[in-house]
Amino acid sequence: MVEAGDLMPVIDRTLPLDQAEAAHRLLAERSVVGRIVLIP
Repeated sequence: MVEAGDLMPVIDRTLPLDQAEAAHRLLAERSVVGRIVLIP
């Protein structure tokens, strides 16, 4: 399904890895719609 394009991930935002604490806070506060991607 993913390969066919039937499923599309919802990415709310990308953050640098050093902001992982902020990412966890946003998830805990339910301040996002979708996922947060941490970039190394």
